[in-house]
Amino acid sequence: MSEPTKDNQDLPPLYSLASVGVATFLGSILAGGYMITSNYLALGERQAAKIVALGTTLIILIWLVISLQTVYYTHLR
Repeated sequence: MSEPTKDNQDLPPLYSLASVGVATFLGSILAGGYMITSNYLALGERQAAKIVALGTTLIILIWLVISLQTVYYTHLR
């Protein structure tokens, strides 16, 4: 196995950690998940991209279910 080089010229353009953080904060977890998935796809890491996309979807669905249940049970009182 060869040592990784410190020259980043052969890397495709990627979203930086700061831009992913700002997008997640200002947008949502969907924006951050999209950017991370795009980074993995640009690097050719299809399996990691699938995991991030499914994880992002799962977190959004869980958040949606909890939010809807909270609203529903709040109106029952």
